[in-house]
Amino acid sequence: MTASSRGRSDGKNCGDRFIPHRERAGSRPAVLRFCQTPNETATGSDFAHTGQKLWAPSGTNTFKPMPPLESLRSNVYLAALAITLAFGIFLRLPPGLFHAKEAPLRVLAALHPKPQDKTGGYDERVYESYVNIISNRGITAYPDLLDSYIEKQKTMSGSMLPPLRFLYIFFGYVWHSLFGTPARVALGYVSAVFSMLTLLLSTVFAGRLGRPGYALGIAALMAVAPTQLHMSQHALIDGFFTFWVLLALWALWENLQAKDSWPWLILYSCALTATVLVKENSFFAWIGIIALLISNRWIKFGLVSRNLVIATFLGPALGVVILVWLAGGIGTLFATYQLSVSKNYELEYAILSGDGPWHRYLIDLLLVSPLVLILALGALFNLTREKKQEWFCVVFVAASYLIMCNIKYGMNLRYANMWDLPLRFLAFSQLVRISSFTPRWRVILLISMTSLVCAVEFRQYIVLAVNYPLYELVTPGLMHALKILKFSTEISP
Repeated sequence: MTASSRGRSDGKNCGDRFIPHRERAGSRPAVLRFCQTPNETATGSDFAHTGQKLWAPSGTNTFKPMPPLESLRSNVYLAALAITLAFGIFLRLPPGLFHAKEAPLRVLAALHPKPQDKTGGYDERVYESYVNIISNRGITAYPDLLDSYIEKQKTMSGSMLPPLRFLYIFFGYVWHSLFGTPARVALGYVSAVFSMLTLLLSTVFAGRLGRPGYALGIAALMAVAPTQLHMSQHALIDGFFTFWVLLALWALWENLQAKDSWPWLILYSCALTATVLVKENSFFAWIGIIALLISNRWIKFGLVSRNLVIATFLGPALGVVILVWLAGGIGTLFATYQLSVSKNYELEYAILSGDGPWHRYLIDLLLVSPLVLILALGALFNLTREKKQEWFCVVFVAASYLIMCNIKYGMNLRYANMWDLPLRFLAFSQLVRISSFTPRWRVILLISMTSLVCAVEFRQYIVLAVNYPLYELVTPGLMHALKILKFSTEISP
């Protein structure tokens, strides 16, 4: 071996240029590598890496700008990503900006799909009343609000949403106070803004998973996800809750890659605290996170440190402490949750629409996002030990699904909103796998298939929420919207 060949033994040749690899053992693969073999990606699997490489290290450890062709591809990629995000944000803008009298964006009303449901629902009226109460009495009256809830709930035959879903109510109160909008309108704006933030977070999360090319694909699929769009157009808490769950999952992934990084640990713990302050369903998400930490022993997502385990328990515990303070005591907090849960078993609507077999969620997901679900299930058959990102999604969804499908009178597709990103990551992974069968045309095929899935997803939203006054994402409503059922659910077939 010559000195020249020995000098290049730890690198690789890309045409007439040599680029050394300077990765440490055990570290994540470098994302900004300029040259890759046709079958190589930033994660060493699939044919997934379509992301741009802005700079390439030279043999003298200086940086050279990439050639004009690569720069053009980078600009096209960034432009496509920007257009996709702008389109997704446009669809999430509240309908009142387009369709109300003297609306500021009325000239664009024809381009914005207007939900046919105009009356809203019981949940929205309850959240509205809570915002009005704390607007009139102040945050310090929260213990009195809890006492009033307990007294009223005792006399009711069904369950009423507890005011312990504090963070959503608080953000609605802040928006109402700052801009003077009516309480329900303020809550609708909060839902819309956090749905936009979820779209942006999903894009960043997908890129940070080690496959920058996935950012565009995931952004496209999330931009037109029917359940995401539906939540953004109503004053409902589930889209708001999804943002905090995904933030916790992202922070968990980063903590698994970087041992005891305090910024990530703090973000992770704060996100878990927020989920507890948003909704009691945070327990389901927390179970999914615990399953990820346990499964790391075999799947090896990264390093589970003692501080990460502490943060996993400290975040929710802090949320509980804040709720106890807001309630005015642990007795009031316990009584509120006990009444809410027990009365739910007497709520006629929950009895009629919230029950079913364990595969109820699969049926509902198939009705709303058929291609995404089929592709995500297909990705399960291509799992290998090296596909850490896919396993991360699978474990979280499977663990939380196991709990959620066993809640009597407590199943609703709204609660599965936090699965939208994991399912679409799996679906896009499967599209990447399919496109790899034709290496010469894989980019064109991948773009075409992703566009087709997005078109079907957007059409599903139009059918479900624009052509039909869908409010609750329950099976009878979905079947009526899709014209599977054409008779009243109150009439026996």
